[in-house]
Amino acid sequence: MRLFAPRYRAMQAGDSVELVARKFNTAGDEVTPPASAVYTVTEANLAEPPWWDVAKAEFIRVLGGRMEFQYTITLGGNSKKIESPVQQVAVAREPSPVELLPEPSVDGFSGAPLDPGEFPDGVTVRVPPYPGIQVGDYLLLHWKSPARIEPEVQFARMDASSLQGDETVFQIDPSLLVAGDHYVFYQFARAGHALTSDSLDVEFDPARSLPAPVIARAAPDGPAMQYLPAESAILGAFVTVPDVALRPGEYFEVHWDGYEQNGKQVTDTPEEEGGRIFKIDPGVVAANMHQAGADNSRRFNVFYHIVDQDGVRSLPSAAVDLRVQPMVFENNITCLQADNNGELRRSDLTLNGAMLEVSGAVLWPFVAPGQPFTLAIESDAVLRDRQPVSRGEHSNSRIQQWLSVAVYNNLVDGQEYTVNGTVSFDNGHSWHGLLPLRLTPRKSM
Repeated sequence: MRLFAPRYRAMQAGDSVELVARKFNTAGDEVTPPASAVYTVTEANLAEPPWWDVAKAEFIRVLGGRMEFQYTITLGGNSKKIESPVQQVAVAREPSPVELLPEPSVDGFSGAPLDPGEFPDGVTVRVPPYPGIQVGDYLLLHWKSPARIEPEVQFARMDASSLQGDETVFQIDPSLLVAGDHYVFYQFARAGHALTSDSLDVEFDPARSLPAPVIARAAPDGPAMQYLPAESAILGAFVTVPDVALRPGEYFEVHWDGYEQNGKQVTDTPEEEGGRIFKIDPGVVAANMHQAGADNSRRFNVFYHIVDQDGVRSLPSAAVDLRVQPMVFENNITCLQADNNGELRRSDLTLNGAMLEVSGAVLWPFVAPGQPFTLAIESDAVLRDRQPVSRGEHSNSRIQQWLSVAVYNNLVDGQEYTVNGTVSFDNGHSWHGLLPLRLTPRKSM
């Protein structure tokens, strides 16, 4: 017979807990020697309750009598000894005709085999209240898994709230949820009284392997890493989920877990109904472009879950460690009043100055309304400061900005200036430049 004791607050590796079982026959005489066993606390079993096995023969010797159990804790830190109260157990000749308590319940279990992947945090076991529950009662939950020879045993001690509650809840670690037949039951005990529940049989299917998704046009980028050239995803990125079998009511949920500003997307809508290819929006791709030379500054994971008809997610799949390689924007800034060589004559200025313009079939790759755009003369005036692209600018594919006469007057005659246009795809956290414009003021002309 296996006996358990509750964990104690000061429990640490190096402690020893000795059980002594004294035997008394029907006449009340002690049968010697007493049985004993020692439980040693280690780092490996620190989270478990102490337990001992007492041979069946020890009980048979005193049928109709009794046994008295007591354990002594020897603390490893200071060798201090702590004795438990003595517990008496009558050794009956025949089993007592006691009804079993109702079986526990397991969240998500309706009789069909369970998928371990749907329980990344383990399963919840609920124990109903039992008749005559009292403060101080001990409740033991036993979970037998094919993963271990011995069952998992958890303790709870009843307090005032237990008397008012509808159930006592236990959590079974996901490492125990291996394929095969499991069973779970509970017991409660107090001095002179103990009951056991019916057992609930729970079956788990083998865990499904969820390989990493495939990202179209991504290339190897070192061990277990990939990169996606931004110019290969101007219309969006495409993620393909491997050929993993789905059960009725299940679907895939793809996570592009990128930069916190505009760089994340979760989608469960494939390009074709029932398909395995999922599109990531172009703006989401762009928000993950790192700065040139900072290859590992914005790495992120792409993975997927399987979601069942109740919205329960599986464990995440293996992930792709990805970066988006920035592209060179070949869109340029022009000045309507400047010569082809970049010279800007005073005589060519209008009353408002010179008009700078960005235009084309599209303003730049990944363009969208609301993106902050800046035009500035390097080491000089800022002409447009982080102003969002308007819907009109976007639909007309044209941004115009005056270089005023006042700004022109402050430029040094004959000196070449660089006008930079920069756009942000992540709400101003990083900036990417267009081809710059070179201007040289010619104030005497």
